[in-house]
Amino acid sequence: MKIVRKYGLLLVIAIVFLILLPACSEKNILGEEMVKLIAISTGEMSTSTSQVNRQEDSTKNDVVRISAIGIVNADELIKGFTPFMNYLNQKTGKKFEFVYCENYDKVIEGFEKDTIDFASLGPVTYVTMRDQKKMAVEPLVRPLESGKDSYTSIVFVKKDSPIQSMSELRGKKMAFGDRLSTAANLFPRYIIYNSGAAEDTWAGSQQLGSQDNIFKGVLSGDFDAGASKSTVYKKNNTDGKFRQIGESDKISTFAYTARSDMDPQLKEAIKQALLELKDPEILTKIEKPFTGFIEAKDEDYNSVRDVLKLVSID
Repeated sequence: MKIVRKYGLLLVIAIVFLILLPACSEKNILGEEMVKLIAISTGEMSTSTSQVNRQEDSTKNDVVRISAIGIVNADELIKGFTPFMNYLNQKTGKKFEFVYCENYDKVIEGFEKDTIDFASLGPVTYVTMRDQKKMAVEPLVRPLESGKDSYTSIVFVKKDSPIQSMSELRGKKMAFGDRLSTAANLFPRYIIYNSGAAEDTWAGSQQLGSQDNIFKGVLSGDFDAGASKSTVYKKNNTDGKFRQIGESDKISTFAYTARSDMDPQLKEAIKQALLELKDPEILTKIEKPFTGFIEAKDEDYNSVRDVLKLVSID
């Protein structure tokens, strides 16, 4: 009976912890915090709570909390960034921990609440943080995709769709990605508008979050057309189920961005480590066409600023 009560208490603690776990949380926090909760509840931890807090404070500066906007599903995103973090662990001597966020706004919130130090940000997310929210962040590097420093937005339909051009999207239902997505929301809205099929002519639209969801929605017939980053389109169209009907101008690749108040030496160490990174086993896990990194500058995203002045992302 004593054993039942003991482990019944552990189950209750575990359930409560899962309920309280925030949408934007460190990937490894569940294991670490649950161990502490179990040890405290069973009397098996000799270190007091205050001692634990002091230990955590003393190691905080050795931990770099990294995140990324989720253009793919959570498991794929975290798995892809694990070798990347291991590489940075070795090159900088710091411990990199992944903070998964369920949407782009949560990544911004993580920077605001000091729970994220460094992140891969899409151009719209970066510009929103820098310009609209006046946040103290700076881009360090951006990736090369198959040797190129840009990508495009693709507007697509099912292969057998009667729609042949973007101008034929009047009266149709559109699927987009996250509100702050550059290739799956802002730029496709812009090029569809320029084709003559303004938003007020559509039958409707919906923002589906992960770009993988857009392909599912179009394939199922729930939506007539969708949009995604060019590399994501290629990944999802290996079997030819979709057909491209529009493409944007070039867009600068993602901004790998740090808090401005990060230790300058650490920022430089991260930047140099990524500029030196050439290992395809690490790069292609993040995204298949990645071949390296180049230095990023704020002005790389001026074209995104221009489009944001013309098109609403909501």
